[in-house]
Amino acid sequence: MTTAPPSAPSGAGMDRRIVKPKWRNHRLLWVVGAVALIVVAALVIPQIPPPGSLTVKASDLEIGTAVRAPFQDYLPVRGEVAPLHTVFVTAVSGGYVRPWWSCNSPWPSPS
Repeated sequence: MTTAPPSAPSGAGMDRRIVKPKWRNHRLLWVVGAVALIVVAALVIPQIPPPGSLTVKASDLEIGTAVRAPFQDYLPVRGEVAPLHTVFVTAVSGGYVRPWWSCNSPWPSPS
């Protein structure tokens, strides 16, 4: 067992330089995370279809020979729906509604 010389101050053994590692753990994690993100982006981005495209299953396609025939074009027609008969109930009538055939109406009676 060696002892420090009596001239050495107390705590002299604690004054030593701490060597920091060249690559710390958090730097390594950042690098690994960035590389993983780049790899995932490189694999996912080609799988995303471009805008304006449509992905169709091969089983849903119908392939045949071209023949001369009348052109059939189906256009969706937009329309407005309105009721055929309208009955207005006011507070004065108290919720009482007369049948439409008992008033002066242009519609024929149901009998």
